Amino acid sequence: MNTMMLSYNRKGNIKTSNFHVSGKRSRKKNKVKFNFLRFGITMLIVSILLISTSMIAFAMFSDKTDDLLMEEMYEMYFVNSGDNLWGIAINVNKNVYHNSKDIRKIVNEIQKINNMDDTLLKIGDIIYIPKY
Repeated sequence: MNTMMLSYNRKGNIKTSNFHVSGKRSRKKNKVKFNFLRFGITMLIVSILLISTSMIAFAMFSDKTDDLLMEEMYEMYFVNSGDNLWGIAINVNKNVYHNSKDIRKIVNEIQKINNMDDTLLKIGDIIYIPKY
């Protein structure tokens, strides 16, 4: 950008001179603003990646925790011919709770563990029951 400058010489006459303003200062400010913006966007992307990675890891870990808890507290039972939920609950009461728990509560517990709506079982079903 060309600019005209007015000044006085020694005799007091007005002197004009043309000079070029390079705008280095304004470019430097723009560069600083751009670098700050770039840094902010980079930090935002890194934060999003870290949060999403930790959410995925947490979801994977919590599923394994649930599986370990199921294996630790319950055992898999394969339904055979003639089995019903009430008979299984009676055996659980005898072997696990030493006849100290109400059979209805055990039936409800088994239904809740296995997401069952009713007490009907089919041959070959796999259900979880409290461990002996």
